[in-house]
Amino acid sequence: MKKEVLALLSAILLGVTTVTAVEQNCVFETSFTSSKEYGNPFMELEVDVLFSNGEQEWKVPAFWDGGNTWKVRFSAKDVGDYTYRVVASDASNDGLNSAKGTLTVTAYTGDNPLYQRGKLRVTGDRRYFEFSDGTPFLWLGDTWWKGLCKRISLDGFKELTADRKDKGFSVIHIVCGTYPDELGLLKPSWENEGGMPYLTQDFSEMNPEYFRYADQRIAHLVESGLTPAIVGGWGRAVNFNPVGLPGYKRHYRNLVARYGAYPVIWILGGETDKKQGAWYAGAEYLAELDPYDRLLCNHTSHLRGALEDHVVFDFDMSATGHNTWNTVNRVLGETRKSLSKTPLKPFVSGESCYELHMQQNPAYLQRNQFWALMLAGAAGHTYGAAGIWHMATPEEHGNWGGWNYQPYDLTTWNEGMHFPGSAQLGRAKALLETLPWQQFTEHPEWVGKNVFAAGIPGKIRVIYQPIRGVYKWNGITVRDLAPGTWSAFYFDPVSGRRYDLGLHNVSGTWTSPNVPSPQDWVLVMEAQNVEAPKAAELADSLEESFNGYEGTQNETQAGSGLNVAFGGSVQGWSHSGRGAMHAVDRSIGGGQVTPSDWAIMIFDDNVITSPWLNANDSGVAYRIDLEASPAVYANPEQATQAVDALRIEVLAKNDSVLKHFSHAPGAWKGDVDFTTVNFEYTGDGSGPVRLRIRADGDQNTGRFSGAIDNVVVRKK
Repeated sequence: MKKEVLALLSAILLGVTTVTAVEQNCVFETSFTSSKEYGNPFMELEVDVLFSNGEQEWKVPAFWDGGNTWKVRFSAKDVGDYTYRVVASDASNDGLNSAKGTLTVTAYTGDNPLYQRGKLRVTGDRRYFEFSDGTPFLWLGDTWWKGLCKRISLDGFKELTADRKDKGFSVIHIVCGTYPDELGLLKPSWENEGGMPYLTQDFSEMNPEYFRYADQRIAHLVESGLTPAIVGGWGRAVNFNPVGLPGYKRHYRNLVARYGAYPVIWILGGETDKKQGAWYAGAEYLAELDPYDRLLCNHTSHLRGALEDHVVFDFDMSATGHNTWNTVNRVLGETRKSLSKTPLKPFVSGESCYELHMQQNPAYLQRNQFWALMLAGAAGHTYGAAGIWHMATPEEHGNWGGWNYQPYDLTTWNEGMHFPGSAQLGRAKALLETLPWQQFTEHPEWVGKNVFAAGIPGKIRVIYQPIRGVYKWNGITVRDLAPGTWSAFYFDPVSGRRYDLGLHNVSGTWTSPNVPSPQDWVLVMEAQNVEAPKAAELADSLEESFNGYEGTQNETQAGSGLNVAFGGSVQGWSHSGRGAMHAVDRSIGGGQVTPSDWAIMIFDDNVITSPWLNANDSGVAYRIDLEASPAVYANPEQATQAVDALRIEVLAKNDSVLKHFSHAPGAWKGDVDFTTVNFEYTGDGSGPVRLRIRADGDQNTGRFSGAIDNVVVRKK
């Protein structure tokens, strides 16, 4: 209370009009009132707000919201105290130019990754995207070009958003400007509940009511954890010229003012015509205007053929078409072409082969192009579906202007929402996110013709085997394998199921066991260090706290709020399975108050294996002590149930199981609850041993079997 009073007194003494607070990366909004009347404020006045924090300053454009009201939206990445003041192009407007205030930015306390992890940026190797905290970002986009029109209601928009979030999409492409395939401007199909965005062809009369409705949808995407990729307008058919450069500058300024504070991505235009040089000036204006330096690209069919090679664009985006397999092959070539250019930029497929567009491009084609592009080094892929991109309803098909007004599809948006390809690409993304996919490089030499492969030499391989026809069960031939033992599993790109293939001692060329069914498959192989050293070189006991764990921290544990991580490692331990090693930080405040205290969590098909130990003297009794707890990651549905159990195995030198034990840690009750358990085994004198820990029984439950910590092995 004392702090609040002091802040208020300081504000009064400084003549500041408002004192407020917002969490970092979240959107602060405030309004100002013009003291003068204008015939057309949108044309006659420009208003900026200067935000300052120490020596840093941000010039943020404000937007006209009707009448005499102007608003600004601002977000800050750093905590601290900020001041702001308004600067209007009309110096005589005292109502605006005298407005100022203070803002306190506090640490973010929510769980939305778009706020929690910071803004998106290009990785240091210029190949991929990541959040500013270093968390990898895999672009799986969905195409909602006409998603701001009234053919889909706000409730329908929320339904579609929830569906795409559940399936694992990360980006939504949406046009806030001239729509594709509409000959001429100001067509009724462009309207939302507030009417047309602009009332004149040159965008000189803006309709604030349209944008208020658009605001709700953009904000809902962000609050749902989906990144809007906002397209400023369309090039093909609609054309740049009717609006003109001054009109587009007004439009881009309006977009940056309204949405720049949100974690958005800018797409300059769709299918821009490289002969229309004014797009260059539009790109430069947008890049200069944006105070947040959001990612910017151009949606194009002329990969770096004209303005696309401009320095303002952060990455390449290809618009390749919808001509079935011809397009799939072409966009694969575009991926490789982009990644061979200088300067290197991330590549994203921005439009290719919408599912069942004109009754073409079924789910299998969607899987094939996703895996081919991602294993070729793409930073992301954008899916699309008939019915959704044009937001069709039974009454309005949504394609007005091109092709003599004939509809591409009579599919509705809510029918397209359930096409199977969308869920299958979400499962593919989920698999890649459990692997170090941003370290992969393409390796066609590892496999035969028409098979796709990428990975990290000597460590991991991911191979996509397309459909080969009926009665084709034979396995996948893999070449140039480093000598040693590799774990392997098949991933079903349709259902997401996994089929464990166990460990294989291989060197050079190896053919995997027959695939489970004649369809396309993904084969994942990971190198394992299983060469047993001499007993004399080994410790005769083990004390492992797992506190040396290093992994990707990206969530907090459901219920407990502790930090969790995946894809990590502990020195000396090998691992395999989906996202292994998962871990939870048992320390108070998730490592913020005390040093990190990691425990390993076993999810689904996770297997972890200890270093070799000289703990197998013949006839000698050994004791294993460990702590076990039920576990969960961020999704409560993955929590340990009462039927789940951990299996602890003592492996002999030849990988046979000398002894095994099971322990059920109990059902998850909202917090970690570690109890100490112990087991015994008797040595047989056959040589070194090691521990292997995994789920007991079904390894495809989609749940955590439990967590383990403080493992001790010693003579009894």
